Amino acid sequence: MEETRNFINKPNHQQTEKSGFFANYINTLNLLIGGGILGLPYVASKLGLVLFAFSIIIVSLISLFACDLLVQSGHKTKLYTYEDLMEYSIQKISRPNNLKLGTRLVGLIVFLSCFTAIINYAYVIKSTGPEIVKFFLRIFILPYYSEENCWIGDQDHWFLNGNYLLLVVILFILLPLAFAKSLDFLKWPSLIGMLSM
Repeated sequence: MEETRNFINKPNHQQTEKSGFFANYINTLNLLIGGGILGLPYVASKLGLVLFAFSIIIVSLISLFACDLLVQSGHKTKLYTYEDLMEYSIQKISRPNNLKLGTRLVGLIVFLSCFTAIINYAYVIKSTGPEIVKFFLRIFILPYYSEENCWIGDQDHWFLNGNYLLLVVILFILLPLAFAKSLDFLKWPSLIGMLSM
């Protein structure tokens, strides 16, 4: 029992590999900008040009106000993390407790934001994936086939089905990334992807 207690309480002095600030910044910016840019054409087609421009201006002003309010609140309370600021705010409006409601609320908001971005990307992969595969097949494979042997329009192939393409992307791209110890290696592909948007 004593050995177990010492093992549990013993601090782990192994150096853990952490992502740097630049890598986190680029990956987060790519997620936010990429998800927003993917949805903007659809919103513009449904709202029309005038209402779309008006809504973009209103959302930009609301975002600017929220960011300014967060910075001013952080300076006034001398709390510089979002979790601490939320904890302070919740303790001011409710009785003090040890439930860490601010940290849990921030975690829930971050989870919902990431979850909606993943759903957005999954829908884009499912709906546009078959067309992208057809495009690359026409460039690289079809020049070697004659017109009568063309099988590109046949929808029975698994690689032209959006559901299967989404499954392949999840299993062979997203799942290995989810199990990576550090996402620091994604900073350069994310930067290239963000600049290409």
